[in-house]
Amino acid sequence: MDGRRPWGAFRIQRDGDPVAYVSLIDYQMHGYHYLRASTDPCGCASLPQRRSELPWTR
Repeated sequence: MDGRRPWGAFRIQRDGDPVAYVSLIDYQMHGYHYLRASTDPCGCASLPQRRSELPWTR
């Protein structure tokens, strides 16, 4: 489709194990570029129940 092209895919890891995957699309509309994931990341592992247990909140 014009103005859209695959930009990249990423594997998110925790302690060397994959926990999620995401694919991004580069959009160009009205002269602006932006990246968009068409859906949320696909999770491979369960997340902690409490926000304080997430590694990036410590």
